[in-house]
Order: sequence, then structure tokens, then C-alpha cells
Amino acid sequence: MVLSATLSNLKSEYERLGALTASGVDYRQLHRARPRTAFRHLNMDEIEELAGLYVDGETMKELGERFRISRRTVAVHLKKVGVSSRHHKMDTYKVTQCIELYDQGLSLVAVGKQLGIDQATVLRALIAADVPRRPRFGMRRNES
Repeated sequence: MVLSATLSNLKSEYERLGALTASGVDYRQLHRARPRTAFRHLNMDEIEELAGLYVDGETMKELGERFRISRRTVAVHLKKVGVSSRHHKMDTYKVTQCIELYDQGLSLVAVGKQLGIDQATVLRALIAADVPRRPRFGMRRNES
């Protein structure tokens, strides 16, 4: 009986809410998930430098970190100046290699390192080929 009375009485919560709104604090600001970051605009010289570095072999991720912009923004700038992406779809041979290496017991990371691709790319290739995934290390399969 005492427990239900404590949980059902929200008067103190309402009083706190009233005090918060009366204090002039914008309560919406208190619940923001993460601080907003200012957009960083690149001038044409910076975009040309970015494109040159990409052509010389730097990755979009590295360029994003260097110029303090997202990888997607790097891609947009490269497209704007006519530089084509090095990202290409995997051919059938490479997908077959992914499947074979994964079936031999290599992890997604190990397959990716051996083939020079990201583990997420390996995973997408395996999913597209309907290859069943092994449980992650430390995970147990429920056997019925």
C-alpha cells in the first residue's frame, strides 16, 4: 500500500516541472542527445587540395579527419570537382574468395584484411550470397 502511494503521487514531479519552466530555462535544451557541431565550409582551394590528396591515395575517411568534415561531405566535394570515386563493386571472383575464406574459418576482419577490403563490405557480400553467419566469438548458439 505504501509503495503504490509513493509511485502514484506525482505532485512533487509536477512542482519541479513548474519550477523549471518558471525559472526561464529552456527545458528542450536539457534533453539534447549530443551537442551540435558547426558546419565547416571548404573554400575552392581547400577542395582542390582535398581532391589532389585523394588522387594521390588518401582515403575519404582520412581526408574527412584532416579537413574536419564527414566522409560523405568529402565524396560530395570530389564529385563536384569531377574526381571519380575509387569505390567499386566487388566482382564475382572477389565475392567467391570472401565466401571461401569465411568458410575456412577466418573472421570477417581477417577476410577483409587478406582481400584489402573493409569487414562491412565482406559482411554485405556474405549476406547477399545467403551465406549463414557463424556466431560471434563468445556467443553461444541456442540448440533445441
